Amino acid sequence: MDKNVINYDRPLSRLEKLVWWKNSIIRFFRLPSFTKRKLVNKIDRFCYESYDFSRLRPETPSRMLCNELWIKEIPTLVAKFNSNSDISCVEVGCGSGRLAPLFNAEGLSYTGIDIQDPECLGFQTSETSSFIRSGYLESSKIIADHDIFVSQSALEHFDFDKRFFTKIAEDRLSSPKTQFYDLHLVPARLSLFNYLGHGVRQYSIEDVVNLYMVSYPPKNYGISINFTKLGGIGLFLSHFVFITLGNIFRLRELRHSKPAAYAYANLVGAKLDAYLGRIPPCVFLACKVSIIKLPKRTDR
Repeated sequence: MDKNVINYDRPLSRLEKLVWWKNSIIRFFRLPSFTKRKLVNKIDRFCYESYDFSRLRPETPSRMLCNELWIKEIPTLVAKFNSNSDISCVEVGCGSGRLAPLFNAEGLSYTGIDIQDPECLGFQTSETSSFIRSGYLESSKIIADHDIFVSQSALEHFDFDKRFFTKIAEDRLSSPKTQFYDLHLVPARLSLFNYLGHGVRQYSIEDVVNLYMVSYPPKNYGISINFTKLGGIGLFLSHFVFITLGNIFRLRELRHSKPAAYAYANLVGAKLDAYLGRIPPCVFLACKVSIIKLPKRTDR
């Protein structure tokens, strides 16, 4: 599993910071594994289709992309299940629960899990939206009781992501449910130079494939993995110039002092990424995993 975890969310010594950056740089330049990529059914790219950049919002380009992707993916995700059954969704690292209305609108019950107090997060509970305060490792049984497991910008903060997913897979074996669907939005390698010191790791396609292959043994599960790449070099540059440089030099971020220029930079960056199409790299990865629990084998 993960050893000698260095998490940038906690106070670190200078030596620990150097080790974190060394590990992240090595991960950034690591060559792709074509053997593991053969296990992926599809890799596509998501670009802005209808976002109105005249709305001068201060979100990061990746946050705007993620918001758009959820709106597109949630109805598709729900359609994968039998409409006659009650479908439930759980989100780890839910924060204020901003995804709850999107899932509720599709007729799903939503459970948010976070280690912080719901009042501090601004989470609003309702008949169809509930909150559980829990650490991520302790939440595996809760996750196994739901059909859909989602997260955004959460997995990179967990010290032991492999241990976490292995526990979920083990608890799903004892669940009466036989079909599951996971959708996780995680920072890709290029995000290292946008977010700088952030969490434990960034993710490549190979990292996610390995995470599921280790956690879900083929004797118990059948899995299908798809990826969507979010953003590219255009939106990376927009983020770096208007947000990251301000953080590096401890100045006011340009997205706040020059919002019109920021909106225009995002528009140009989005068009550039759409033009480049499938050309790497990307800022975020959407990992879409369909999981089927296989019948238990009987020895003859």
